[in-house]
Amino acid sequence: MIDQFTLRMGLIGNPLGHSLSALMHNRTLACMGLNGIYLPMEIAPPYLGQAVLGLRALSFTGVNVTIPYKQDVIPYLDELSSEAQACQAVNLIQHRDGRLIGHNTDGRGFMASLLEEGVGRLN
Repeated sequence: MIDQFTLRMGLIGNPLGHSLSALMHNRTLACMGLNGIYLPMEIAPPYLGQAVLGLRALSFTGVNVTIPYKQDVIPYLDELSSEAQACQAVNLIQHRDGRLIGHNTDGRGFMASLLEEGVGRLN
């Protein structure tokens, strides 16, 4: 049931017709019995700033960021993690204590997949 306690999450980008993120994340939330919703939000370029400000106003817990906004979103954020600063790209916006914090998890995910496949391990 969606109510005032529902965790609001989503994906911003343009276009999003190809994305399976909402399907995947909403199924996961349901399977885990969590009161949350993951919304795909296709944002036209002129409205990116307003959309990011809306995340704060609507108390979104966080959103993923995809093409073409991974760099364009940075000026609208309050803070960047060290990873996001290093690559000057954001793929996750966290709303914490009224602040919007940009993160980049691409590098970590890439390294984890390499290690999972045995690349980089000493035999």
